Amino acid sequence: MPLRDKRLQQYPMIENRTGPQTIEFLTKRIVALGAVQVGQFLVDCETYMSVPQLGFMFLLRLLYQLVRDYWHRWPLLGRLKMPFVI
Repeated sequence: MPLRDKRLQQYPMIENRTGPQTIEFLTKRIVALGAVQVGQFLVDCETYMSVPQLGFMFLLRLLYQLVRDYWHRWPLLGRLKMPFVI
């Protein structure tokens, strides 16, 4: 199922959070937006930026995992799999 809206969504984050803490935060935000837990997606945390006016932020992209397993590209998050459809 293709993504309906391919915009990058930014969320303010607290510094020094672990990967699982970040995933938990994002899970709550995504569910609050009306997502239904049925599939799988990847969280790509390889890019981030610091904006003085807004504080520390992560740019997180939700990517669908279709066929291949790409976990080796995200060693900091380990094997975190969370099912969602947006």
